[in-house]
Amino acid sequence: MNGVTFGDSSDQGVTRGQNFYHEPLGIALTAPPGWNIQNSPDTLALVNGEGNAAVIVRAVPPKAGNTHEEIIRNAVKPDSGKMERRTFNGLPATHFSGTVKDERGQSHAVELTIVTGPSNRNYAFIYAAKDQQSLQRAYRQIQEAESSFRALTAADRNAARPWTLKTVPYPSGGFAELAKQSPLTNNAEQQLRLLNGVYGGGDVKPGQLVKVVE
Repeated sequence: MNGVTFGDSSDQGVTRGQNFYHEPLGIALTAPPGWNIQNSPDTLALVNGEGNAAVIVRAVPPKAGNTHEEIIRNAVKPDSGKMERRTFNGLPATHFSGTVKDERGQSHAVELTIVTGPSNRNYAFIYAAKDQQSLQRAYRQIQEAESSFRALTAADRNAARPWTLKTVPYPSGGFAELAKQSPLTNNAEQQLRLLNGVYGGGDVKPGQLVKVVE
């Protein structure tokens, strides 16, 4: 079991508290307090506590365009709107707010930001909400989230290290002692018990090898 990855892998990005790190892409961002990070193979979403507003982060396909203006024109296909230049931690960005027409010819509001990250990869930060009122209430936090987008720092790279399993002798202080040394932040003692098959109770003797996360 020693060295086996536990939880998130570096290939898909890792979540540590309110931070998300993707070492292969060289990027990181931070969710506002109370917001949740939902990571899937093709989309990263930062969702507010009520679940009615989010900023959705997607990698922009290279074929969408070479400049932010081309990407917005080709991928968003706006009916009307305006662009505003921005910079996030030294990374160039363009914010777009406007409307698009659906298949029925009806106009819908759209708001997003295109950011160029490391290695000239472009990312779209799409504003999403259940309704306009929910969007307005979450607007400041959405902008806070997108403005945290950054190239990985040395501290970020250290935090982005995937967790692995290791076997150690069971100490006299039990799982409570092991939990104090664990990187697990939520119910560490219970997670370690579950990992070792004694969540509902069981006998583990001092010195017996048990699995921990490091």
